[in-house]
This record gives sequence, C-alpha cells and structure tokens, in this order.
Amino acid sequence: MIALYRLLRSRAARIAGVATAAVVTVVIVAARPTPLEAAAFHATCDGEDHRDDIGATLEKRAGFEVLADVSLSSKVEDKLHAIAHRYSKKTGKSFVVTSGTRDPDNQAELIYSKLTAGEDILKLYKDKSAVAELVRVYDQAREKKQTRASAVAAIAAAIRAQMKRGIFISAHLKAGAADVRSSTMSPTEKRTFAEIANDVGWDVMLESTPPHFHLQLQ
Repeated sequence: MIALYRLLRSRAARIAGVATAAVVTVVIVAARPTPLEAAAFHATCDGEDHRDDIGATLEKRAGFEVLADVSLSSKVEDKLHAIAHRYSKKTGKSFVVTSGTRDPDNQAELIYSKLTAGEDILKLYKDKSAVAELVRVYDQAREKKQTRASAVAAIAAAIRAQMKRGIFISAHLKAGAADVRSSTMSPTEKRTFAEIANDVGWDVMLESTPPHFHLQLQ
C-alpha cells in the first residue's frame, strides 16, 4: 500500500512538472513580438515626407509601384519583388515605394528640411558625431545667412567627405534601403507586409511621421 502511494505521488509530480513546463513555454511564445510589433520598437529613421504625393504619377514595377523620382539598386529591387509576389498572393494588393537610393545632394536636402522644421536629427541616426558635424555645417550656413541652395551644397559636401571616410549616416546612401507607404494599408495588411519583409531578409521599421515602412537589408 505504501509502495503504491509513493508510485502515485511520483507520477503526479512528473505530470505537474510537465504541465508547468508547458505553461512556461506558452508564456514565452506569447511574449515574443510579431515582426510588426518588433518593427515599431526601432529608432526613428530619416524618412521623407511623401504624404502630399498620394495621387501622384507612379511607375509600375513587377508587383509594386514607385514614385517617379525614386532610384533603386538591383539588389533592393529584387528583394522588393520577393515581398511583392507574396504580399499580392495574400492580400491581392501591391504597395508603393516612396524612397530608395539617395545621393549626397538628396540626403542634404532632407537634412536641411528637417533642421529648418526644428527636428532633432540626432535622434534619427546612430552615428551621433557624424550628425553633429552636419548640424554644425548647417548652423554655420545660417550664421552666414547663406541661401538654401548654398547651405544644402555645404551639407552635401560634408556628407561626401564622410562617405570617403567610410561613414554613411543613412542606409539610403549605401543603396541598401527603401521606404514603403503604410498609410494606405489596413492593420492586417501592415502585419502581413512586415512578416513577409522580415522573412525575405529585411530589417523592418514602422514609422508614424511620416507613416511608412523603412526597410533595410539585413
């Protein structure tokens, strides 16, 4: 009788242990963020404000569309095709690429616009010293009361000098990034897009100002 009691206790303990492990496993899996949730945790990127471009003329690519002035490297375009194929199968829709490869002049224009608008661009980039250098160039141009064109040219020259030293403040300068409009997507479509993009080899960031996905090659 005592032996039977001990056997039953041992089995009960093992069953309880398995149940506890199962509960812990479920909690861990449930706590893991989805690609869309993870995308929202990223630092703000230097997205261009294309909210006024809705309705603008678009160029059609295989499975997606781009604003007329957007340039994409072949590697980035191939990765976007991979997203487009699967996204279309799941949603029946395409998407719009609002930014791709930037040259120093484009990047300088963006930085000038953000600084003029009073944005703290130190929050936008990882390399704080490189950004601080560009802010100093901007401040000097303002002190000298230079025109916008002259100030942008000075910032662009500083960006080119940084690139020669191997410093790229934005992945857009390395032809390794793209921005995709998110304002026309439903919550379900955003989740689907983020999951597919992450699966095909992109780091995904969902930004609210302006609303877009920033995609960066892994």
